Amino acid sequence: MADILVKKPSEYIYLFEEACKEIVDEITSPRPEGEEEIQDIQVMLTS
Repeated sequence: MADILVKKPSEYIYLFEEACKEIVDEITSPRPEGEEEIQDIQVMLTS
Protein backbone atom coordinates (compact mmCIF):
# COMPACT_ATOMS: atom_id res chain seq x y z
CA MET A 1 0.00 0.00 0.00
CA ALA A 2 2.83 2.40 0.76
CA ASP A 3 4.15 1.90 -2.76
CA ILE A 4 0.77 2.82 -4.25
CA LEU A 5 0.60 5.98 -2.16
CA VAL A 6 4.07 7.01 -3.24
CA LYS A 7 3.36 6.43 -6.93
CA LYS A 8 -0.25 7.68 -7.16
CA PRO A 9 -1.16 9.63 -4.01
CA SER A 10 -3.85 11.74 -5.66
CA GLU A 11 -5.83 8.63 -6.58
CA TYR A 12 -6.07 7.36 -2.99
CA ILE A 13 -5.66 10.28 -0.60
CA TYR A 14 -9.37 11.08 -0.72
CA LEU A 15 -10.08 7.67 0.82
CA PHE A 16 -7.99 8.60 3.85
CA GLU A 17 -9.67 11.99 4.09
CA GLU A 18 -13.15 10.44 4.00
CA ALA A 19 -12.16 7.83 6.59
CA CYS A 20 -10.82 10.56 8.89
CA LYS A 21 -14.03 12.52 8.50
CA GLU A 22 -16.11 9.45 9.42
CA ILE A 23 -13.98 8.79 12.50
CA VAL A 24 -14.24 12.41 13.66
CA ASP A 25 -18.00 12.21 13.16
CA GLU A 26 -18.20 9.09 15.33
CA ILE A 27 -16.00 10.28 18.19
CA THR A 28 -17.48 13.77 18.44
CA SER A 29 -21.17 12.94 18.34
CA PRO A 30 -23.50 14.09 19.63
CA ARG A 31 -22.36 17.62 18.85
CA PRO A 32 -23.95 20.85 20.06
CA GLU A 33 -26.80 22.24 18.01
CA GLY A 34 -25.49 24.29 15.11
CA GLU A 35 -22.23 22.32 14.97
CA GLU A 36 -23.59 19.15 13.40
CA GLU A 37 -21.61 19.38 10.15
CA ILE A 38 -18.07 18.01 10.09
CA GLN A 39 -15.58 20.16 8.20
CA ASP A 40 -13.48 18.61 5.46
CA ILE A 41 -10.21 17.09 6.62
CA GLN A 42 -6.95 17.35 4.71
CA VAL A 43 -4.47 14.49 4.97
CA MET A 44 -0.87 15.30 4.14
CA LEU A 45 1.72 12.61 3.47
CA THR A 46 5.34 13.38 4.23
CA SER A 47 8.46 11.34 3.92
